[in-house]
Amino acid sequence: MTQTIQKDFDKYSLGYYSQHHQMDARIYLWKGNTRVATIDFIIKGQTIPKNLYDPSPGGWGIYMYFEAARFSEVLKILQTEKPLQAHIVLDTMQAGITTTGHEPVGDSEA
Repeated sequence: MTQTIQKDFDKYSLGYYSQHHQMDARIYLWKGNTRVATIDFIIKGQTIPKNLYDPSPGGWGIYMYFEAARFSEVLKILQTEKPLQAHIVLDTMQAGITTTGHEPVGDSEA
């Protein structure tokens, strides 16, 4: 049976890096004061690690990786969509962020 971990979040914080050995940026996703997920944006040409889940106290929660080129589109989703949820499928480690509600067709948030 496939188990999916889903975590609602209502805030984010980010870092954008220069000359880091692996990543260009990192975004933390928060529910209140609890970090529920981390997204790393990996430098072009570097191997993208597998997603993981660390439920331990003080752990990373859902940990997902994207190519650095996807930073702007992920940031735009965080800035314009709500409510949002992070998820990870434990048997495949497929992870992402999704909306948790329905939006009217043709609704423009830009």
